[in-house]
Amino acid sequence: MSKYKSEDKLKAVNAYLNGMGSTTVARKFGINSKETVIRWVKKYKNHGLKGLKNSVSREEFTIKEKKYILHWMKMTKSSYPETANHFNILAPSTIWQWENRLENKGIDGLLSRRERRTMTKKKTNNTKTNNTNTDKEKLKKLEEENLMLRIENDFLKKLRALDDEEDQK
Repeated sequence: MSKYKSEDKLKAVNAYLNGMGSTTVARKFGINSKETVIRWVKKYKNHGLKGLKNSVSREEFTIKEKKYILHWMKMTKSSYPETANHFNILAPSTIWQWENRLENKGIDGLLSRRERRTMTKKKTNNTKTNNTNTDKEKLKKLEEENLMLRIENDFLKKLRALDDEEDQK
């Protein structure tokens, strides 16, 4: 259960947006730190009331989406909060967890808990099925790699275009 109710967060955000300082808002509403107030304001500006709600259900992302988000963050040199705001992810720590799991466990670390459980349960002795699965996995990995290369290529093209624009000025 969350320490602060959504209504209390909204009151604090409104007080801040009406000109009260973050330290004053934190004291007035009994919030631990001014950084918390500022984080709520950013979430409110980016996501509206949804950003202040205490999330009960978790949003699920595919491996492709996770890889794309991590790649985008790396290519744009964005911080975790900036990346979370860009992709409408409520908790920047989610992105940190993905990155950490990718570094420690490889691509399998990006599988959700549900996907990991189902993959370990399914074991067959049939070699044809096993070969088909590995072919499908190889194809999937190649498609993901292709997507990442396209993203990188698009990014580099845009970067080059910006550099050319600056050179012309």
